[in-house]
Amino acid sequence: MNSTSKLFEFDILEQPDEVDTELAVLYAQHCEAAKNKTDIELHNYLQDKASQNKKEYNGVVSGLLYGVLTEPEKSRMFFQSISYVNRDNFSVVTSRLQALIMSIKFHLMRVRVREQILWLIGELTQLNVQNIDTLYLCLLRQVRGGDTSAHNTLFCEQVLKLIESHRQWLELNPRVIATSVYTYLRIITDHRSAQLQALQQREIRFLISILREKWLICTPIGRDLIRVLRELTYIPEFNQLWDDLVHHPEKLSPRFQGIDTLLKQPTPKEFLRCRLTPEMEYKLLYILQNLKSSQYHRNLTWFIQRFMNTPESESFSVDIIRYLVAGWYPNNAILQSDIVPRYIVIGSMIRNIKNPVVAASVKTALIFDWLFFTSADNIMFIEPAMLLMERSAERYPYITGMIMEFLKHSVDEFYPPMKSYMAQCVSCGMQVILNKGVIRSLIPIYDCPSLDPMTQKYIKELFGEFLVKTPANPPHLPANPTYLPANQPTFTVQEGETEPAIEDSVSEEDDDMDEYLYGESDEAPKQIPPPPPPPAVVEETMEVEPEPEPVEIGEEEQEEDVNNIEGLQSNQSYWIFGDSLKRFKESCALLTHGLRESNRSEYDTQIQLSKRSLKEILAVYLRMAIPAETIAPNIGGSIRNTIAHTLLILQPNKPNESEEDILNDPTRDVFDLLMVTFWNHLNNEPSLSKMIRLISCIAHTSKVKGKKHMIGMRWWYFISSHLPKNENTELSWYRLIATQYDIYLTHAYSVDESVTDKEKFMVDYLLNDLQTLAEQSISAMNLLIPYIYRYLPKLTVGRFDLLKLTLSMILPDQLGNLIYLLHFGTIEIFGPNAHTTVIPALQLPYMDMTMYWQLLDAESKSSESKLTAFYYQTFPHVRPHVTEELIPPLMSILCGMVPDIQAITCLVEFYPFGSLNTAYKKILISLFQYWSVTQSSLFSKGLKEYAVKARSETENTESVINLFDALSDWWDHDESHGKVGERSGFFLFFLISFLVLA
Repeated sequence: MNSTSKLFEFDILEQPDEVDTELAVLYAQHCEAAKNKTDIELHNYLQDKASQNKKEYNGVVSGLLYGVLTEPEKSRMFFQSISYVNRDNFSVVTSRLQALIMSIKFHLMRVRVREQILWLIGELTQLNVQNIDTLYLCLLRQVRGGDTSAHNTLFCEQVLKLIESHRQWLELNPRVIATSVYTYLRIITDHRSAQLQALQQREIRFLISILREKWLICTPIGRDLIRVLRELTYIPEFNQLWDDLVHHPEKLSPRFQGIDTLLKQPTPKEFLRCRLTPEMEYKLLYILQNLKSSQYHRNLTWFIQRFMNTPESESFSVDIIRYLVAGWYPNNAILQSDIVPRYIVIGSMIRNIKNPVVAASVKTALIFDWLFFTSADNIMFIEPAMLLMERSAERYPYITGMIMEFLKHSVDEFYPPMKSYMAQCVSCGMQVILNKGVIRSLIPIYDCPSLDPMTQKYIKELFGEFLVKTPANPPHLPANPTYLPANQPTFTVQEGETEPAIEDSVSEEDDDMDEYLYGESDEAPKQIPPPPPPPAVVEETMEVEPEPEPVEIGEEEQEEDVNNIEGLQSNQSYWIFGDSLKRFKESCALLTHGLRESNRSEYDTQIQLSKRSLKEILAVYLRMAIPAETIAPNIGGSIRNTIAHTLLILQPNKPNESEEDILNDPTRDVFDLLMVTFWNHLNNEPSLSKMIRLISCIAHTSKVKGKKHMIGMRWWYFISSHLPKNENTELSWYRLIATQYDIYLTHAYSVDESVTDKEKFMVDYLLNDLQTLAEQSISAMNLLIPYIYRYLPKLTVGRFDLLKLTLSMILPDQLGNLIYLLHFGTIEIFGPNAHTTVIPALQLPYMDMTMYWQLLDAESKSSESKLTAFYYQTFPHVRPHVTEELIPPLMSILCGMVPDIQAITCLVEFYPFGSLNTAYKKILISLFQYWSVTQSSLFSKGLKEYAVKARSETENTESVINLFDALSDWWDHDESHGKVGERSGFFLFFLISFLVLA
């Protein structure tokens, strides 16, 4: 631990807190001034100094406050001194305390400091200091829900004791009463264990007393007060309170008009917000305000691991979802961007819940405001639940069914006397949703064939009036699709919506998005299974580099095929095509029209016709001597247009699909048929060459920017579906596919007539293909990473732009697989030019840079030659830029070196003689320590050889002095830890060497 801070228990590498440092300096000045002064002299000194100006007054009070917090035995004396010089009704004290309590580092605060804060607030409460209620509200925010650790439960008990001990003051501060009640109502279920039973009973007594005596003061909490009380009815005291609330409301207050009045009252944001600590809110809002849909998952996993990593913490999900639904709303700028929307984060969090009781509470939290929604309410209350249902209906119907079933059940059972009212409110909410354009129509959801009859029944019972098909309200498919990986729910931008189409990231282990976003989908949702172990939590908020914009093809970018079918047919070489070319073009045009007009029936018909026509064309093409350059202009535009329009409704490719499977599946488009035909001719060299030439010509006859990389993206998406997910053995077709892609790129280079170097062109082309793929399917990208590094080394090894893309997209299990492959030398990522990537890597986001060093560490240790190359070629480049955060990865690599004369020379010749480079000094001292323990004899030999060399090279005396300084630092460090004897031999040896040289 960092012993320099008396307020916080910081790790040794933690940056000092500015407020902590400032207060410590002011306290040190006070202690210096107080030396050798009597009490009267000190009192006069403080009065004079505090009277000079506001700055001096703030300094005096802040220094004394630091003494109160860090010197408990003298706290009374320091507080009396503050009282003596007080000129602002303790305003400086309260503002300083508020800053400390609201700090995102509050959880690192020392226990005794925390206890002193509580003591000081108690003293200020007795003096009835103005605005002291704000400090109570801040303290209550730091009581963590779902956290049963000794640290948090002790704090919870201490805050409750503080509130109870000032009951008379509390009754005059309604905000503190209401917030205290809501806070302890939410955390009381966390304390059900036998060890915490005494605390729970104390909380029950406090809450029942306040609720019965000050009921009207608690009612500003709104409908969430009823929600939490209803969930506590298993506790006898609360069951009795609930009975009085429902049947005898006058017992609580003669002026209370009944439970229905409270249920009609939305809960103010501040109550929902108070259940998240400032640190939690800060990290959660970073995700919701900064990260795109393809980037948020890693940060959210850290959030869950940091705050919700125990079974007891599941209940805290309810507070987070209530905050997301009704406690925070995105502004227009966020709604109009591709920042991850609330409903995706909510869906991702639901996957962690296993407890069925908590699962029911979470669903209540999601739809609670919908049960009492009126036209005057904010549509943001109900938008997440609706979008979660609408955009899961087609491929993940159990999600839609689960929410719809719970919505119907809640209308019927939550509070039966208001059943009719809640049904009207739910209907009102749907009307507002449709009017505002959150969804265009409920009919496509109701008609979705994947929904079970019971869900359709619930929809009809709740929203029957919105299921009338009229010309003004036709059923349709989502329009203007933007590609989403097939293992995700389908949803699009609707006219009148402010929120754009969303792309969610995907799991690398399962093509079924449910395991990644919602939980398992191959069964009806049991309860949501536990997530895979997330990566280690970091305290820093990761800044994620912006992703390239996804490829989108608009109406104005439609392409026309070359209209020379008749010319082809007039030539004797092409008569065998018959009318297949014409039918193909017409069906492609009609299927895109069907999508634009939301006519599913027409689309299904035309997609099959287009594929069967293309099959006929390909059969002729492969049999006849027809150049790809001739046929591609006749079919390329239609294929590219179809790809652009059907990306959204694609399913994942499956290995070993036959042509007939593709033809009969309406979710497969013409490019799937093209790739399956290519795949089926892998062992037929002439046909394979013709197919790769045709695919390349289709891609590179496009006049529209981006479409050629859309073809490349689909190529790699298809290949990824054939890669085994948990196997590192080489399959027969691996190298063949890499060779064919190389041919594809060579043809692209010749068609583009690029003036750039061919290798650079091919590298950039691959990068653009993979960037397009990464925007659409993270799982496919993760599967491909080892493959492309292994089989396309000329285009991938040592390429920093590709490495940066890899780091931004890689998921935890694939990172582990890459490290495994690098250790065995199966793949290379950095190659002989690793030193060229080090400096740019220092500018990466923190977690990307951490993964960079993990990969470099693994590759460097794959062989002795690579480790030596790192030490003598790469390490010199990074030495001038060493920072504290680079110490762990550098030490991990450097500890593998043998401490011979060359290694020691490389280290000390850069040692910052006459300057202070703390981080590099720590690396040097740490290496000395490690070598002295693990390779003591080799280390001694290296020092001796270095001394002999130095004697013969008198001009190299400064390097010896540098090593002497390094050993001195090592000596000083060990002396402070009582270990001087262990290192004295090394130090004395070099001291003698130094004197001889002098």
